[in-house]
Amino acid sequence: MTHILLTGAGFSHNWGGPLAADVFNGLLSDKDLDGLTRDLLFAAHGSGGFERVLADLQLSADPEDKKRYNALITAVVGLFNGLNNTFMQIRNFEFEGMPEIPYSVHNFLTRFHAILRSTKML
Repeated sequence: MTHILLTGAGFSHNWGGPLAADVFNGLLSDKDLDGLTRDLLFAAHGSGGFERVLADLQLSADPEDKKRYNALITAVVGLFNGLNNTFMQIRNFEFEGMPEIPYSVHNFLTRFHAILRSTKML
């Protein structure tokens, strides 16, 4: 059986991960996104987020939207690669005060085959 953990937008913040607002701002500041893509991100903010914009651009038949999709997916991948690099440098991936080994964050997280992080703001 495959086990997947879906965490909330603040789960990784204790270890240097961005909050949902930081992800949104990071995407808006990406130099490769055009004004229309930024407008779409603003319009989707709080109602589907960048995921909705990605889906809409991916389904569009407009060749310019395909370029926008590629630029946005590159920006998203860049943000998550940065997050991954941050986690790779963490020496102590635990809450303050070392818990007993069976209850450590590391032990808990290694039980999952995938860890997905939601960036949806409520």
